[in-house]
Amino acid sequence: MDAIARELSMDPLELRRRNYADNDQDKKRPYSQKRLSDCYDEGARRFGWGKPSTSTTASSSLRRGVGMSSIIWGAGGGPPAYASVRLNRDGSIDVLTGSQDLGTGSRTILAQIAAEQLGARAVRKHEPFACVAVTSNTVVDGPSNGKPTSTDLTYMADVCRSISRKSDVVGYVGESRFAILAPDTDESGARQFVDRLQRAVSKTSATVELDQPYSGLHAGFYAVPDFSAAGIDAHEVVRRAKAALQHAQKQMEGKRTSGAFSFSEVPVS
Repeated sequence: MDAIARELSMDPLELRRRNYADNDQDKKRPYSQKRLSDCYDEGARRFGWGKPSTSTTASSSLRRGVGMSSIIWGAGGGPPAYASVRLNRDGSIDVLTGSQDLGTGSRTILAQIAAEQLGARAVRKHEPFACVAVTSNTVVDGPSNGKPTSTDLTYMADVCRSISRKSDVVGYVGESRFAILAPDTDESGARQFVDRLQRAVSKTSATVELDQPYSGLHAGFYAVPDFSAAGIDAHEVVRRAKAALQHAQKQMEGKRTSGAFSFSEVPVS
């Protein structure tokens, strides 16, 4: 296009404007929407198109100039388009769609849309990430055979949500366990969360009618300082937090008190 404009001694932008098409020449019908002419006008305004260049260079062999071009990017498919969103028991979210990301940001925007609509938050690059797995410490005998009942766990989950941040995700990860996924939280922050949860549950348990007397809670947690560089996914973070919780239950078995352990404190078998 620029070579043709030079042969015609015409401004390259003016050449494009004179040959501007309002109709689809293949389908013989007007475009439903086309804003290329507006782009020409706005681009020319912002770049000062047509005004003499005031830039200079130190080398006589180097020249600096301003040019313009336009292109159309064809896209196949079209509506209807579908995506499946899967909310896992550990609180993580999967978005499944037949898209690709060639650097255009599809993975980023799909994660942002899902997080915004579901009240969660996508994990940012190079931030810490933690999971806290919790269960009630029930050591008395009764209809539950020493296991936390649904009433006990619902109460604890409600307390957990009340002290969690909006970006945290609370979900069940077993018959008598639930977990908190906490972005932007390191191991120290995970331990502090457990301490706050223990205090909150202990403070409010006396005012709630539970199926079993409250005897504390068991917790296990795991955190990575840089989730992007850790080389593991959220499922593995949850698995390690659950392993720490199992260790806590073994260590505190038969004791009417709370206990919490990090995955780093679990002996290697």
